[in-house]
Amino acid sequence: MPQSLGDWWEFVILTLRDPRSAARLLVDWQVPNGPRWAAFFLIVTLSSVATHLFLLSLDPLEREFVRANFPGPISFAVLQAVAWLLMVGVTFGAARAFGGKGRFADVLLTFTWLQAVVFLFQVAQIVIGGILPTLGSMIGVASMIVFLWLFTVFTTVVHKFDSAWTTFAGIIAGIFVIGIFIAALSGLGT
Repeated sequence: MPQSLGDWWEFVILTLRDPRSAARLLVDWQVPNGPRWAAFFLIVTLSSVATHLFLLSLDPLEREFVRANFPGPISFAVLQAVAWLLMVGVTFGAARAFGGKGRFADVLLTFTWLQAVVFLFQVAQIVIGGILPTLGSMIGVASMIVFLWLFTVFTTVVHKFDSAWTTFAGIIAGIFVIGIFIAALSGLGT
């Protein structure tokens, strides 16, 4: 397990270069549940702060729109924690339904690490986007692609699936099912 900041940075590089090995190492570390949850909530907090820093960098008109339509920092952090926990739970349940062998704790740990890596993209987007907005936007798009790629590989490894492509297809199908479910629920209120 990485001990120093330099070790953690090397693990970020390993995650991007060889996500299968990184996911295997994460699972093999057998991190106790307490630190897994602490890391999860730390990343939720850091990501929420980064999101609100990004929102502060918007021009005044966009910022006013966001203020009127976006929850405050604490509400956003709670919503993000709930959404991420739902994603972990749905990933675990769906993967198990299709023969996956992973444990919930390992899905939580790998998802938390994935979000930590995406957080680094968020920070880069804020810093670079403040100077070069177009490049900042490109970093935002890149972070979504990296998220999907790492999420696919990590899910494949944790659940001992044979094919990342099949896992990816399952993730996309899951996104559509969740989208339809949310659309149906939102239609109930009208």
